[in-house]
Parts: sequence; structure tokens; C-alpha cells
Amino acid sequence: MAHHATLLDYHFEQLEQRINSGYYAVGARLPGESELASELGISRPLVRELLARLRERGYVETFNGRGSFIRSATSESMLQAMLREIELKVGREYSVDDLYAVRSTIEVETARIAAIVADSDDLNAIQLHMDEMRAAEGDPEKYTLADIRFHLAVATATKNQLFPALLTPIIEVIVRGMYDSVSIFSDGMRGGIEGHEKLVAALLEKNSTAAADAMREHMNYSRSTFPESVFEEKSPRE
Repeated sequence: MAHHATLLDYHFEQLEQRINSGYYAVGARLPGESELASELGISRPLVRELLARLRERGYVETFNGRGSFIRSATSESMLQAMLREIELKVGREYSVDDLYAVRSTIEVETARIAAIVADSDDLNAIQLHMDEMRAAEGDPEKYTLADIRFHLAVATATKNQLFPALLTPIIEVIVRGMYDSVSIFSDGMRGGIEGHEKLVAALLEKNSTAAADAMREHMNYSRSTFPESVFEEKSPRE
């Protein structure tokens, strides 16, 4: 069973790389089961499992009597590929400073762009999560949930689906550290709310420079309260 799973994973990654590299163009028909089985040197039942996984991940669409065709990349399929790359090549060998270098690079830019392109629906969503944070002050679990929703709403307001997709792979560790931070540091929630309020004000004014500065200041504050112990804990999947 373990060998079967390993073989399935290996060949799935090979096909995934071909699709992502453009070897199989969007709209192209994949080789048939018999041809793929011969090309990959595996059984037809395993080919069927590979195709099922490709469909599940959004890479292909199968039509009865016609075959399987490559679909255009979706945010979900890109995100899943990104998550696997991080797990395979990075693992958990990174520091809090590494995390915040990445967060700041992404989130300062999302704040700047959001201030320019966010529409009324985006701003309403951001303000809603701001209100949820205020209402949750004193409750670390509810506060953390509202906080991460706020940051994802800002990223979504850029109108570029890659920004929230870039944040999603590191959300687990952000949430864990954020929860520990506001649980341990008594003024953490109040400081976080103040930082978010500055950002909201800049977004409402459509001041991109002020929004970027507010997010940078908030990232520095968040880093100062983020517990180093988060990276000493084991992943729930381990």
C-alpha cells in the first residue's frame, strides 16, 4: 500500500509539472488511459487514480467519450501546488524573522494597492472584520479569527487573486502565533486594533502611501509580540 501511494504521488507530481510548465497546453487533450499507462510504465488502474486526482485538484476535466482536457489554472489549483512546494522544499525550517520578511513584503504591497483599487464592497468587508476585532477584544480565539479575516480581506481588495493565495500557505503559523501572542501579551489586542484602525483610515482616504506605512508599522508591532516558541512546536500533521 505504501509503495502504491508513493508511486501515485510520484507520477502525479510529474503530470502536475508538465501541466504547470505548459507541456500540456490549456484545452489540450491528455493521452488516453492506455497511452498514458504505456508512457509512464504503470497500470491502467493507477492511471485512473492519477486522472481522478487531477480532476479533484482542478487540473483536468473529463468528458465521456472524448477524454480528459487541461483546464485553465484556478486559484485553488495554484494554491494547492504552492502548498506542496512549500512542504517539499521549505518544510518548517524557518524563523519568525523569515515569516515577517515574507509577510511584510506581501502585506505592505497589498495595503498600497488596496487603497487604490478597493471598491465599496471591499471596504465594507474590511470594516466588518475591524468591528469583529473590536467586539472580540478579550477573547483571543474570536479576535484571532477576525484578525486573519481582516488581512485576507485587504489582500482580496487588491483584485489580484494571487495575493490572498500567497498568504494562505502561511496562515496556519500566523494564526497560531497570533493566538499565543494576544493570549500572553495583555495589551496585544489593543495594540493590534490601533494598528488596524490606522490602516482602515488610510484605505478609506484612498491614500496608498499612508496605507503602506500603516501596514508596515503594524507588521513591526506584530513581529515584536510574536512568540518565538511557535516554531518549536510540531505541526498538527506530524
